[in-house]
Amino acid sequence: MADMVDVYFEEVINQTDLAWLIRTDNDEQVWLPKSECELDEDDCLAQVPEWLAIEKGLV
Repeated sequence: MADMVDVYFEEVINQTDLAWLIRTDNDEQVWLPKSECELDEDDCLAQVPEWLAIEKGLV
């Protein structure tokens, strides 16, 4: 299993059956696949595999 990192975000802008579109703290929009991530909208926290966080520029 991949190492997970915590990513804080401002809001969920949109979502589909397969992904969430989040607005990050630095006002960027990023799609996160539901198959790879866990998301807590109340705490504005996503748990993302480290490789994906790096690929999306979140760390």
